[in-house]
Amino acid sequence: GLYRSYFPESDIFIGKNRFRSIERAIENQNQVLLMDDGFQTTGLVKDFRVMLLNPGHHYYYLRNFRWLARNSDTRLSYTSKPDPGRDEYTFKTVGIFDGNGNALSLESQKKHRVIGFSGLGDNRRFRQTVEKMGFDLVRFHDFRDHYHFSVQTLKTLMTDLESHRCNHILCSEKDYIKIKALNVDNIPLIFIKNSIKLGLNLTENMIRNAEKKGIIKT
Repeated sequence: GLYRSYFPESDIFIGKNRFRSIERAIENQNQVLLMDDGFQTTGLVKDFRVMLLNPGHHYYYLRNFRWLARNSDTRLSYTSKPDPGRDEYTFKTVGIFDGNGNALSLESQKKHRVIGFSGLGDNRRFRQTVEKMGFDLVRFHDFRDHYHFSVQTLKTLMTDLESHRCNHILCSEKDYIKIKALNVDNIPLIFIKNSIKLGLNLTENMIRNAEKKGIIKT
């Protein structure tokens, strides 16, 4: 979904068995593998491990999570500051877009009554982003991360939209990518696109780490 939209020419492997996905990637002669949520597969040795930490999230205090954090190569902690320090990261709002991917002016959308929803690892942060941007958030639907949206999901959201006389249904880019296949042409859907801003040059960090481990020589 989201990865494919940003890397259309790269191989994307999706499956519960990550070892089999890696085998398929090697068969396709891929030399570098980038894993999403790679720490979840503890039995797989990684050459470079990046962990984004948020002390305000409940998982931060799990014992096994703290152990994984200590064993990562690079750890960055979340900050709400627009300019993160070297060991920090933050989220930056890129813009607002309609269901056809056209950019919208924030000023034209402020004070609009919206029904919001998201199926992210941190729905609370996304909801706070919506509120800070000035939308009149009438109701917000929380879905678990990686939630499989259905036509019934859209019907529920549309019922809320009509009963509360709202202007739009609002979601994140990740959720938009997943839900747009459900024929949203006639639905007043808009989405917010965010990016992650790192306080360091991750590419340089990876190269130095690879040199240190003897993976590459420069």
